[in-house]
Amino acid sequence: MPVKIPVRAEYNNSGSPTGLSEYQSDEYIGSLYGGTGQNTYSNGEILIGNSSGTLTKNTIQGEVGKITVTNGNGTILISLDSNLGLSSATSYTSGTVRVPSPNAVSELNSSITNGGTGYSDATNVSTTGGTAGSSGLTVDITTTDGVVTGVTLKNNGAGYAASDIITITGGNADAQVTVQTVVTGGLSVDGYGNLSHRAVNASVGGTFTTLGNLEVLQELKLDANGHVMETNRELINIRNGIQLIEENDNKYLQSDGQDIAMAIALG
Repeated sequence: MPVKIPVRAEYNNSGSPTGLSEYQSDEYIGSLYGGTGQNTYSNGEILIGNSSGTLTKNTIQGEVGKITVTNGNGTILISLDSNLGLSSATSYTSGTVRVPSPNAVSELNSSITNGGTGYSDATNVSTTGGTAGSSGLTVDITTTDGVVTGVTLKNNGAGYAASDIITITGGNADAQVTVQTVVTGGLSVDGYGNLSHRAVNASVGGTFTTLGNLEVLQELKLDANGHVMETNRELINIRNGIQLIEENDNKYLQSDGQDIAMAIALG
């Protein structure tokens, strides 16, 4: 349906209506009578109520040094002033927590079950077989005359069981290895962001090491209005295991390892 032009009454010099006609391009209905009181707008202008009970057209204003407003053709973009030294929020990653997947392969049998044929040296080679639902196990292989002579774990996968027969892809798809041990338990994060340690099945053997990274907020740099301009962080990297020690009703994190890197200079 095409755009319609409203009509308005024509009045004589005595103020009496004499007929109807279309609105002209420079005419408008005042806000007191339900109109906008305006007939043209510039980029970014909107109608804002005023103390007279009518409407005023104006643009949104930003506070200098804090908020910038960019008015475009039918658009209004509000953003942080670049002088604040801030950028869009991004995820902050500090260190790595290694979480064993349920029933991940921790060790393969040192004796290759079947060397197979037609293989060549390769890394991150996918595999098939294993307990129903298992997946993700990859290996690095070394070969001699097409026969697999060495297998090293690459990705531990999940869902496997001890004594699973694993087939290495590639070649003639006939090389096989046997799972020696798997690991269960380990660190996990619940839906509320809580980090917990599930029980480890020690009966499967293997060595378990906890890696810990502690982040320290060393310094905040603020502007004259108290806005954060810059943050300085330092990491304490604790290797070879950490444990919780209680002494005289106080709790401490302690590492028995000798390799503790502390890059902290507290001012």
